[in-house]
Parts: sequence; C-alpha cells; structure tokens
Amino acid sequence: MLDMVTFLVVTDASDPVPGPIAENVVIARAQVPIENLIDQYRAIAPDRPEAPLVHVIARGNRHSGVFAGSAFRHINMILYVNGLTNAH
Repeated sequence: MLDMVTFLVVTDASDPVPGPIAENVVIARAQVPIENLIDQYRAIAPDRPEAPLVHVIARGNRHSGVFAGSAFRHINMILYVNGLTNAH
C-alpha cells in the first residue's frame, strides 16, 4: 500500500524534513510566498487552525481529510489512507 501514497511537503524552509527522506516523499519549494496557500488550507481545518496540520488529498485533487495537531499517531493516517484506497 505504501507505493500507492505520495507525501508532499510544500515549504519555504531550507530543511523541512530532518534526516533521511523516504522514496515516496516529495518536497516542493514555492517560487512565490506561500502565506495565501497556508491560509486557504488552515481555513479547512476543523479546530485550532494554529496546530500542525496534515491534509489528505485524494485522487483527482480532492481534499479528503485533515489530521490536526501533533498528537495523532501515524497508524491513524495509515488506516485512513488504507480506507481511501479500498474505497476506490
């Protein structure tokens, strides 16, 4: 299932991911300031938009989920993505 998922990091940070990066991680560096993009995605967040957010984008560029806060477990995301892939 891991080969069906790509993790995209959009950032203007010089080193957004400390340590080794997995094969299914893509780091996109913005050519223009990304504050407007950040505000758009934070507006989708259900609670506490200041918390770290992970947005799940499904096939067809469809926004399908938000993991908010730093307390969520990786297994929660894996199960969610697995549910998305099984639904299609």
